[in-house]
Amino acid sequence: MNKAKSVNYFKTTAKYMFILCITAIMLFPFYWMFITAVKPVSEVFAFPPKLWPGEFHFENFLEAIRRDNVFNMFKNSAIVTTVATTITVFINLLAGFAFAKYKFKGKEVMFMIVLSTLMIPVK
Repeated sequence: MNKAKSVNYFKTTAKYMFILCITAIMLFPFYWMFITAVKPVSEVFAFPPKLWPGEFHFENFLEAIRRDNVFNMFKNSAIVTTVATTITVFINLLAGFAFAKYKFKGKEVMFMIVLSTLMIPVK
């Protein structure tokens, strides 16, 4: 390999190692959430925390479903999400049509306000 190829190979390897590290950092909360869900209660609150449980308790999921009405919660979430999305799409459809087809005073300012409310979250 000549020098240019080895430098390019090093840069590519370093870039992918950086991406791999960032990916591991971003996926760690999901891993921790799953591992904590299958741990026995005594290991959940142990100090120092274990990265791998001594034994897996998949019945924790069944206990959570049995204890709380999870399916009702999913149904309520689906209803609220569907209604909110439908209303938002309908209102934005009407606003988009008005901004695209009509010329009126203050159109640019109002369009910036609409875009700002879409881009900046409430909380």
